[in-house]
Order: sequence, then structure tokens, then C-alpha cells
Amino acid sequence: MLRTRGPRPWILLVLLLLLPLGHLALAQEPFRVRAVATELNEGVYHLDSVIDYRLSEPLYEALLNGVELDFEVQVTIERVRDWMWNETLATVSQRYQIKYYAFSRLFILTHQNTGVQQSFARIDSALEALGEIYDLPLIDATLVTPGQPHVARLRARLIVESLPLPLWVRSLGSRDWAPASDWYAWTFP
Repeated sequence: MLRTRGPRPWILLVLLLLLPLGHLALAQEPFRVRAVATELNEGVYHLDSVIDYRLSEPLYEALLNGVELDFEVQVTIERVRDWMWNETLATVSQRYQIKYYAFSRLFILTHQNTGVQQSFARIDSALEALGEIYDLPLIDATLVTPGQPHVARLRARLIVESLPLPLWVRSLGSRDWAPASDWYAWTFP
């Protein structure tokens, strides 16, 4: 008599026990700057960037229940100095908002600096579009001193101050409710 080998119960148990640990690993880095590039075009430096966004379960549920989520991408450019603090040459902030409309089952991504809106059937698609920044003007080339080192930094964060007050209070001390990427630094230009 031949015996077929199926999944052993103890293997399934181990996988089920490890599954929450994998979820915790993802929750530790909800936003991550994956790639950054700057380019000089007609006397102005422009930024291209790719950011990975992951929403925690509580934030996703809040979004589905009508809470608008506001995001900010911050960029600073500094002149590096040896004996003093770095001099900030420019600070650029781009703000975005994601809303969910239950009636149409659409996620609306709004670039708050320009008013441009895009609609998506899936949250993954909206978050992917949110993370793609192309040709963002940063700083005029005349403000960058040739031959002197400069550093640029970028980070993405959820603007917790825009959450309704009960959720804003929950966000204090919680990465589930207040996700942000680490500062991503690179030499500039």
C-alpha cells in the first residue's frame, strides 16, 4: 500500500506561529525610500524618487471608514561646512492625500500642492503612484556652490496632525498610527 505524503501538521503549526513575526517585520519599516536621483535641467536641479508605502491594518481600516490620510515628502539640501553646522539651502515639501469613496469603491490620490487627482480601484495601486516622484524641481543651480560638498535628505511621513483628534491621540508613540521613513541622505549634486 502506497502512502501519499501531505503536509505534516507540525510544519503548518510552525508556519502559523511564524506568520505574525513576519507581519511585525513589515510593520517596523512602513515607509522606505528605495531610490533617489537628481539631475540638472535648464539651470534647476530636479528629483526623481521611489518610495515604498505600507499602511498598517489600523490605518487601512480608518481609511476604509472615511478618514482621509495626508502624506508629506520632505527634502532638504544643505551645504556641508567643516567648523559649523550645515547651512540649509532649500527645503521642499510635497503633500498628498488619499481618500476612499465607499459608494464608487475608489481610492482618490490628490497632490495637494497642485490639485491633481488620480483614482484607483486598489489601495496598492494608489500607494505605488504615491511613491513615484518624477521631475520635482528642488533648487536653482546658482545656489549650489561648485566644488563644495552638499548633502540632500529625503523622508516620507504620514501627517498625524491631520488625523481626527481621537486617532491623533492614538498616534502618540505608535508606529502603526504615525509611520515615517528614515531620512535618506545622498551627496548632492
